[in-house]
Amino acid sequence: MNNNPILEFEKFIKNSKNNETSEHVRRVSSYTKQLCILLGIENEKTNIISKASVFHDIGKILIPDAILNKADKLNHEEWKTVKTHALLGYEMLKRSNNDIFQVASLIAYSHHEKWDGTGYPLSLRGDEINLFARIVAVVDVFDALCSIRSYKKEWAVEKALDYIADERSKHFDPGITDIFLKNSKLFIKIKNAHR
Repeated sequence: MNNNPILEFEKFIKNSKNNETSEHVRRVSSYTKQLCILLGIENEKTNIISKASVFHDIGKILIPDAILNKADKLNHEEWKTVKTHALLGYEMLKRSNNDIFQVASLIAYSHHEKWDGTGYPLSLRGDEINLFARIVAVVDVFDALCSIRSYKKEWAVEKALDYIADERSKHFDPGITDIFLKNSKLFIKIKNAHR
């Protein structure tokens, strides 16, 4: 692998099957920006967080394609391998002094943590989880549910929103979830614009 993880990630996105990864990161960035605005996060920070969110899965460039594109359910060892992408992404990005990459490292590391402490890699709970990662967690899951993946069909938007609501205070920060759901039409509009 080239020493520049950003160039490697760009190549990874370009070569992704059906360009779905490329569209996913664009949608996540747009959703993140909208959610930050609704949460009242100041403009400059909102722009940094939305740009940083693009790199939430950068660690996946080190996960074998055979695992990432597997059509069947992952076995225990494969799932353990996939879960390492959070730490791998953090390690790639944390060395930079750039504000965007600093924020991106925190998002990459913690966007799979869950409000109730059952997430990974550190089983953080509640406010222990970085705010930026809590924001990205909601929109990343929403987009993943509403997208076709090698292992699943696209969910209807209503079903995805019901899932987000059901996971309030379990997977997701309750305050962020409430804002997201209250303004779901804005996120559906973004989703449809990035088809």
